[in-house]
Amino acid sequence: MTRRCLMAAAAMMMLAGCGEDRVCDPGATQKCLCAGGASGSQICDTSGGGWGACTCAAKPDSGADQGQGDLSGPDAAPADGGVDAVTCQKGLTSCYGACVNLATDIHNCGACSSKCKAGEVCDKGKCAVSCQQGLTNCGGACVNTQTDLQNCGTCKSACKAGEVCSAGACKLTCQQGLSNCNGTCVNMKTDLQNCGACGSTCKAGQVCKAGQCTLTCQQGWTACSGACVNLQNDVGSCGACGSACKAGEVCVKGKCAVICASGLTACSGVCFNLTTNNNNCGACGSKCKAGDACVNSKCVLSCQQGLTDCSGTCVNMQTDLFSCGSCGNACKAGYVCSKGSCALSCQAGLTTCSGTCVNLQTDFHNCGACGSACKAGFACSAGKCALSCQAGLTNCSGTCVNLQTDLSHCGACDTKCKAGAFCNKGKCTPYCGSGSTNCSGTCVNVQSDPKNCGACGKKCLATAKCISGSCQTLSSCKAIKAADSSSKSGTYTITAGGKTYAVYCDMTTDGGGWTLAIKGTLDKGYNNSLNKALSASRGFMLSYNSVSFSDVLVKMGNVQTTPHWVSFHKVGNGSQTLAHKIENCCSGTYSVDYNIDARYSATKRSASLANVSEAEGLSLRASRTAGPNDALFFVVMRKSYSACSGSSTRYVSSSCISAMLGFGLSNYSWSSWKTRTDWQTGCSRSGYWNGSTSSCQQTGGVFIR
Repeated sequence: MTRRCLMAAAAMMMLAGCGEDRVCDPGATQKCLCAGGASGSQICDTSGGGWGACTCAAKPDSGADQGQGDLSGPDAAPADGGVDAVTCQKGLTSCYGACVNLATDIHNCGACSSKCKAGEVCDKGKCAVSCQQGLTNCGGACVNTQTDLQNCGTCKSACKAGEVCSAGACKLTCQQGLSNCNGTCVNMKTDLQNCGACGSTCKAGQVCKAGQCTLTCQQGWTACSGACVNLQNDVGSCGACGSACKAGEVCVKGKCAVICASGLTACSGVCFNLTTNNNNCGACGSKCKAGDACVNSKCVLSCQQGLTDCSGTCVNMQTDLFSCGSCGNACKAGYVCSKGSCALSCQAGLTTCSGTCVNLQTDFHNCGACGSACKAGFACSAGKCALSCQAGLTNCSGTCVNLQTDLSHCGACDTKCKAGAFCNKGKCTPYCGSGSTNCSGTCVNVQSDPKNCGACGKKCLATAKCISGSCQTLSSCKAIKAADSSSKSGTYTITAGGKTYAVYCDMTTDGGGWTLAIKGTLDKGYNNSLNKALSASRGFMLSYNSVSFSDVLVKMGNVQTTPHWVSFHKVGNGSQTLAHKIENCCSGTYSVDYNIDARYSATKRSASLANVSEAEGLSLRASRTAGPNDALFFVVMRKSYSACSGSSTRYVSSSCISAMLGFGLSNYSWSSWKTRTDWQTGCSRSGYWNGSTSSCQQTGGVFIR
């Protein structure tokens, strides 16, 4: 291989050993070309920024080729030209036997051996700083303009002292304990202009303490209610805040004291002149008697002008009853001292008549004027003689009458009572004969009147009747209707079988007076259906076993509003309950109506059921044979058993039955009816059919009367 080929190979090896981001890997070695075409080695420096010198092996001295050195020594291959120069492709330059790009090679940037500094790159033949992503070249240095204090946001944009660069903008930053108030860091716990909050300024004389404006007082002074005071001499706060001295006192060394002017003496904290003060005459607490005066520290009698000393008492002899005109000259009883003389004196409203004080407005002997006497039976009123009526009587046109009893003046003068009435307590009252009582102007019999039962105004409840003056609760809706024919359908209270309870009454259907006894159908079984409250959805009401009856009414649908009904008269004897009638109704086979006609025929029916044969008859307990013998409880059906056939005799439908309250499968004996709880109460097996619909419903009810 020629020397030129070796140099080219070495150059290619050098180029292949460099990475993209650095010249070489620190500590790596590679071959290099020594003088004479011999191979040497060089090591990459620790920064990876370049290769070290080429180390060549020593040779024996043999003329011009002896010795060792690297490509850059005097014996290295020529950099360009010459017989041994490397031939490089277009765009590359031969530097010491290697083809390099002077536009980008950091070791030969712009010229052979022109090496760029660490961190620089060769760009267009010039060394330049290369910054990583997120950094900016500012004056040859890579900086982060988002945080750099000297290049904040842009190069050379420096932040002021105390500021930091955040997100490319200079911002004030205050140390812990300080707050930014309008661009200045302040301590809001102590700053007078920003106490507790920015802009909160303390008043003059105050300091900011723990974020609160607080009054501060100089030594020897104390803060009292927002003001600095000297507790040693302040009369409003003497010795302590709020401890005020009394009027006339001063504060001396923190204590209230009285200081009196010359000639005055302090008595119980007040300054007095002991030579003239009646309560402290000559000494504190020495009081003068009433009428005495303190003169030169002694108590002496002192009468003011117009008064005279009479035996040690000052009196006005112009008006004094006991010293009238002179000491000891007393006036008689009824007289007064006037201008120093005793004279008769009448009080206001009285007049002197013949030496006597009289009231001319009321005096019988001096009515209106002295000596003007009234006649017998008259009295003086308002200075005039007028007829005088004794207590309880009234003057009506010159006659004294009793307005409480007078027929011609009843309650007021000239108010006359009509014939047949008398005046009672000032009111004209009709006269009621024997057995009647006047109640608010009406004669009533309190023994039977429900609005005045036993006494006027004592009303009986709508469910009660007045009997012998006593309100008595009625025992059925029929009794309520009889007592008051205007009674309307609704809820009432009755007393029957020793119990008082609410019932629903139908007062219109078939003459009214009907008491609801059964609502809906059985509730699982017979015994389980007993004693239901009116609010229950199905079962036997309390009236079922406590109200006596004769007639039965069956309603198909809502018991209050349905227009579909059928009645059966004389089912009961009037003295027995429906429960008793049903439980003792039948004595035939199995104690039921066993495959026979219905016992009771319909008496009346609603227009909707008038021609419905399924509402002709009533059987209280029945049994029908259809395979097993099945029980039917309270059935409204065709009158004739033979008119029904097959299974239709056991279903509520348009074929045979319009109402049935319970169905017992294989349950035909009455002895087990009451206790069994497997009665079928689903619609069609147990319900009502109103004659117009194709299916049954479970709303309906049985009434008694």
